[in-house]
Order: sequence, then C-alpha cells, then structure tokens
Amino acid sequence: MAGRQVLTVKGLQPNSIYSIQVYARKTTPDGLVTHSPSTTTSITTPANTASGSNFKVTNNGTDIQLAGGTLYAGTFDDNLGQLDPLAGSSNGIIPAQVASSNYGVALNQFGIAAYNAGVPEFYIDSRTGNAYFAGTVTATQVNSTNYIATTASSEPLYTTTGTQIDLNNGTISTPNFRIDTGGNLYLNGAISGTSTIAGVNASTLIGYAEAGAAISNTALQMVGTNISNASGQIQAINANGTTFYSGNNQTSGSRVLINSYGLLGYSSSSTSNSNGVSFAILSSSQSINGTTLPAGSAYFSGVIQGSTFTSSNYLGSGAGFAITSNGSTDSLNFSYGNAVSAYIASSGTGAITIASKVQSTAIQIGSAPSSVVTVTNANPSTAGTVGHLRNIWVDSSGDAPPSAGSSASGYQYGDIFLVWN
Repeated sequence: MAGRQVLTVKGLQPNSIYSIQVYARKTTPDGLVTHSPSTTTSITTPANTASGSNFKVTNNGTDIQLAGGTLYAGTFDDNLGQLDPLAGSSNGIIPAQVASSNYGVALNQFGIAAYNAGVPEFYIDSRTGNAYFAGTVTATQVNSTNYIATTASSEPLYTTTGTQIDLNNGTISTPNFRIDTGGNLYLNGAISGTSTIAGVNASTLIGYAEAGAAISNTALQMVGTNISNASGQIQAINANGTTFYSGNNQTSGSRVLINSYGLLGYSSSSTSNSNGVSFAILSSSQSINGTTLPAGSAYFSGVIQGSTFTSSNYLGSGAGFAITSNGSTDSLNFSYGNAVSAYIASSGTGAITIASKVQSTAIQIGSAPSSVVTVTNANPSTAGTVGHLRNIWVDSSGDAPPSAGSSASGYQYGDIFLVWN
C-alpha cells in the first residue's frame, strides 16, 4: 500500500539503538491475510522530541538503579555524581549550599533535596530520617510513631503514649502535658525550680499556690457572691463593703465587728446597734443604744483603764486636759498652750489638792477628822473689804482659828477657816 504510516511504539528509551523487523501485509478479496518476508533495520531514538517537549518513557515495572549518580530535575552542574547535600553543613541538619546557579530537585542514595539559587528549600536525609523545610509544612496533625490517643472522657486529655500536635485546633497532647483548644495548660509533673513565670521563680509561685489552696480550703472561699471563711465569720458584704466579725452570728449575740462604720462590740443580749452595744469607735455617724453619735466618737459601757488619758489638744494650742496617774498621785491636769495651768490631784496620803499653777494658789483638803482645810496664797494679802471674796486670803493677824462650833466674831479681815466639826 503506497504512502507513509506512523506507528506508535511503547517502551522505548530515549537516546537508544533498537532493531526492528519490517514486512508487508496483504489481505486477499476472500479475507486471507498474508505477509511478505521481513527486513531488519536499526533506529536510534532521540534524546528529546523534535519540538523539545518532554519525551515520555513508560517503565512498565522495570527497576531503574542509580549506580553512584544523581537523578535531578532542573539546572545543576554537570557530574553531580554522589552528591551529599549535607557535606559541609555546619549543624548536620540544614543542608550545605551548592552552586548559586543550581535550581531544582536532586535525588540520590543520600536523600532528596531541593535548591533555589543554591539555597536549600527542603531536604530529607535517607540515613537518619531527619527532614528540613525552609517554608511552611501543612498538615492536619503531627503524631509521634508511638502515639496512642487518650482514653479519658474529659480534660486533661493526656495521651496514653506518644505525642500529638493538632494543627487545626491548636492542641498539644502528651502523657503528662496538655494544652487544650482554649489555651488552658495541664501539667502532670514538676516545674523546675530554676524556671520563671512572669519573672518570678516557678517554685516560689507553686509555694504560694499551695499555701493559697490550703487557706482557701480552711479559711477564705467564695460563697455565692461573698468571700467567706469556712464558718462564715469573715464575709464580704456587698451593701456596706467588707465586714469582719468574730462571734457565732453577724447580727446578734456576743460579737465584734469591723466594717465601714468602725469597730463595734456587742453583748450577748444584742440584736442590733439599738441595744447591747458594749463599745464602739465610729468612723461615721450612727445610732448606738438609741443615741446618735457623730463620726469620730468612742463609746464604752464599762470601765476604761489606763495611766494617761488626754484630749486631742492637750499641751498644744489652746486649752486641753489630761487624766494621769504615776502610781502615787492621780490628777486631772488642765493645760493652756504647751504648759499645765491648773490641776486637781489626789495623793496616796488621802489629801486632795486644787491648784492654779499660773496664780500659784492651792486648796488642800487633808484626811478627816483631825486635819483642817488649809487655804494658801503665795502672795498673802490682808487688804480688802471685809467679807469680799475677791481673792482667798490668809490670816495675817496671827489669830488662831476658831474652835469647832464657836463664833467667828472678831475676825474682821475676811479670813476663812474651815475646821472639822
């Protein structure tokens, strides 16, 4: 049959010599097919197609062995031979650079590597299984070879064995360490004493936490919207701030309260501030046992004991007073400015003295019945109108005091004598 025909032959390798048998086939009118004797001819397959496009080779199950060479795609220097991408690497993980003119992927007995202008983009080492990637690795999960999922039904979902990093939900799971989807950390182990959290030694923080847990179990804890201790004696009261109290009940019976009103104590019969208040030091005005006291007041239903009690301006500017005791003498002192101006004192002998230190005068009352009341003046005077008590004078006439029950006639100087009758 005249003309040319194109035959498709599969399995040929590029740049190879093949022998082919050529013969003619004839079909008779009755359908019989006959062949002419064959003729042997040789052909050489080209390295590429005439257009320069890919030359397809089908292996059909035949093994291809690289006997000491490198299979590559891209532009590499000739004679790569047994290229070891790790040769010259500074850390044994990141492949060493090759020529800056090299682009593409190279495969040999050492592994597979990809380069961009001689810079490694990824490398998988066939000797160790180590892998290096310069870009992003996209995956759903990263699991260790011995990973077995948790059997727990709630957090912490520690793994049975191995490690899983879920790149979709952000969880990290190990047998003793877990970060859940909310960023919560679960740790089934110790934190190194040299570790720090926000600049504070981890062991110190753990100690604080353990101490706080112990306190919260036995002392302060949340009860509804209030902070309370185990017996309810310390509470945060929303209406009036924080109230601390000691007693069996906050509102009745024997108790002591500290709150925004001040410091208050109550007797066993008390049911409110209207009754049974035994003492109060007030920071704001309020009714105490039925009487409204201003802020800054102090109230005590019992005895107040002490060696010295003073007013706020005692021995200061203006007038003030103090009640003092030095063991042998008790006195009520009155001050003006920074000095005592007068006093009323009682000594251990039973005498009572009323004195003005400014006027240098005093009245001293001795013990009954043998003593008399003595009126003294540092500057005696006999002048003045009889009976006029402008001052307390002494008797300068030398007359003896009248006896008990006797007439006081004849004492014309206005002298005053007080005797025990």
